[in-house]
Amino acid sequence: ARTVSPQELREKLKNGEDFILLDVRSLMEWQTEHLQAPQVKLIPLPELAMRLDELPREKEIIILCRSGVRAYQAQRLLQAGGFRNVKFLDGSLSAWPYGWKA
Repeated sequence: ARTVSPQELREKLKNGEDFILLDVRSLMEWQTEHLQAPQVKLIPLPELAMRLDELPREKEIIILCRSGVRAYQAQRLLQAGGFRNVKFLDGSLSAWPYGWKA
């Protein structure tokens, strides 16, 4: 599986790189806390299959959830949908040590 470390993701956010940081947690989890960056997009996993058209196929997409299970499922779903450049955050938010402001 192609993963991105928290350190790599933080560098990409700090450098203002153009990619999608896809949060697949529930709206309730998102409202409690989420990463604040222009690259962030929330699509809860149960809605993802129906909302693939909202994601740009040409961009790198990095997926996160709480612990990694849903991110892995989302990665497989995106790859099956023809997305080529899909990774997920290693350890997801449970491994993110940097706080909520990118």
